[in-house]
Amino acid sequence: MSIRHLIIILSASLLAYTTVPRTAAAQGIDVIRGQVVGPDNAPIAGVRITATSVSGGVNRNARTNEAGQFTITFPGGEGDYFMTYAAIGFAPKQFELKRLADEDFLVADATMSRAAASLDTVSVKERARVTIGEEKAPDASGT
Repeated sequence: MSIRHLIIILSASLLAYTTVPRTAAAQGIDVIRGQVVGPDNAPIAGVRITATSVSGGVNRNARTNEAGQFTITFPGGEGDYFMTYAAIGFAPKQFELKRLADEDFLVADATMSRAAASLDTVSVKERARVTIGEEKAPDASGT
């Protein structure tokens, strides 16, 4: 075996070694992490997060913990997702999350604003009290 053949084999091996991990990583698992806070920068617990893959339309859901943090995984992920955040008392939030480089995980932090909701006026009236004996005796049969 000549030196030229040895150099070609080593070059091909080095090329294969450096490109295979990138290909495997691209076909690996996408991990989406984030923290959800309110307008006062306090974490919001119990926020429902939905990540939808752009090309496949596959949904994955999670809820935030007490620290407002969540993690969603996509096996064989594509790197582009629509993120939706929903919580009682807060306006829903949605944005697109894209992989920019060879990140280990995607960061999907969000700040939610309070929803301004007003309720209609409720009027409560008490019925007149009826004591037994003033009216007919109650029906023992339950009708």
